[in-house]
Formats: sequence, structure tokens, C-alpha cells
Amino acid sequence: MLLAWIAPALAGFYHPADVARSSVAFATASEQSASAASDAQAKSRAYADALRRFEEGLDLLGDAEPAGQRERLDALVKQYNRDFATVQAFADAMVTDFDGAFGRALERGLAAFPGAVRCEGQIPEGPKLPGMRQRTKPNPECQGDDLNARLAAAMDKDAVLANDLAEVLGRQWPKLDLPVEPVATVGGERWVVVSDFFRAGMGDALRGIDRMDEEARLPFESAIEQGAGKEELRAMAEAAKAVDAETRRKRATAAAPVRERADLVLAKQAPGGGWCAQPELLGGCTGQADPGLAKLLLADKKVARLLP
Repeated sequence: MLLAWIAPALAGFYHPADVARSSVAFATASEQSASAASDAQAKSRAYADALRRFEEGLDLLGDAEPAGQRERLDALVKQYNRDFATVQAFADAMVTDFDGAFGRALERGLAAFPGAVRCEGQIPEGPKLPGMRQRTKPNPECQGDDLNARLAAAMDKDAVLANDLAEVLGRQWPKLDLPVEPVATVGGERWVVVSDFFRAGMGDALRGIDRMDEEARLPFESAIEQGAGKEELRAMAEAAKAVDAETRRKRATAAAPVRERADLVLAKQAPGGGWCAQPELLGGCTGQADPGLAKLLLADKKVARLLP
């Protein structure tokens, strides 16, 4: 009879999310892992943007595209996709092992509280309004003692958890480093990045071309999500090449008259000025970047009139 009386007294409720919010170990480990993940994501985004700008720059140069640079772009994209997949797999494994370590620690802590019931302490109340935190109220289904703080304290003293976290957080993130190599300019050795200049001068027009490109690819994405077969995938690959070609044509057509006038301005007012398709993160071009060239060109009245 004594045991039957003690068991209900020890019973209470907990929820993993509530335990985590009360755990110093969880907060510290989360901060460390989030910092590393944030750095990797920032680097990934920077490379993805640079590759997009490289492609756009080559498209905008049209017939003046330097030989061999499209092949360099293709090689960089392949390496980026391969390295990004490796980083993503690493991050996924870290999350799985991180959650597993805390899950096992929670199970060890629960051994001290027989009869504990999983129950979320706070539940949403009222409408969820955009930009505002959801109001909550105590969950009436959670009965007995709130064990979350005690379980969190036990986890913070768990030596096994500390060792598990040290192993997970001590892993070396895979590198995402694309080879840096200057390429040839179009024109002189003092240069402006092509996409930077045209984004500043005709950003709306280029964003419109981007939207048309994305819309043209929606059927491909939908078919892939629905499990397209090999034949259908091959057909989509050919259709995607046609979309690539059309986007390239649109960019080159939009840029041609502007670049023709800009080349005249460079020849007269900035001898030695030229264009660089490759962003500086990837190596830029031989010679020297000259941001003043973009200001010079955009200040020309005839260039301004030609910008859409």
C-alpha cells in the first residue's frame, strides 16, 4: 500500500520542448551549433549569389563573352552542388545526433519520476495574428507537478550528455571553398563587374527576366516532385536548356545597346576601362577592380536614356 501511495505523488508532467527551454546545457549547445550552422549558411549563400551573378554577367556580355569562362562557371556550379550536398548531409547528421543525445538524457532523467506524463504546459489561445506572438494558456490536461525544471537540472548535470555533446559539437564542418582564379576582362584591365553595373542601372528589367525564367521552370519542379520517370526527366532536361537559352537571349538583348554606348564612354573618358563577368568572391579578373567606372557610366545621359 505504501508504494501505491508514493507512485502518484511522484507522478507529474513534462514536455521535451519545455525541458529544453529550462536547460542550460541545451541553450549553450544550441547557441554553439547555431553559430557554426549560420556561418556555413552565410558562406553558401554568398557563393550561390556569386555563381548566379557570374552566369548573369556572361549572359549580359552576349557575343563578347570571353572564351572558356562558361566552362569555368559550369565546373564551379558542379563543385558547389557537390560540396553543398556534403555540408547539408553533415548538418542533418548533427541535428539528428544532437536531438538523440538530449532524447537519451531525458529518458535517463525520467527514470527518477515514474508515472510522469508527456504534456505540453502551455497551449495556444485565441487567433494567431501576423507579426505577433501567439497567446497561450495553461494546458488543463497537464495534471500533477510540473517536472520540466527538475528534468532540465538533471540533464545539466548528466555527464554522459556532456560527453555526447562535446563529440557532436567538436566535429569539423566540411569545407565549402570554391577555387579562386582571376579570368580575362572584356576591354581594359581596370574593370567593373558586369552584373553589378547592370543591376544598378536596370535592376527592374533584369528581375523581370528572372521571374519569367522561374515561371518557365515551374512545370519541371512540379513534375520532379510528382516522381517523373527517366524519359520525362530527359525531356525536361532538353526543355530546361531551351529556357536557359531564352533567358540568355533576353539578358543579352536588354544589355546590348547600353553596353555599346558604355564602351564608347569608357574609350573616351576612362581608357583602360573594361568589364569583368566573374564576381570578386570567385577571383574577379586580371587587373584591378574600379568601382568608379560604374558611377561614370551611370552618370552619362545617353547611357541613362538607354536603361529600361
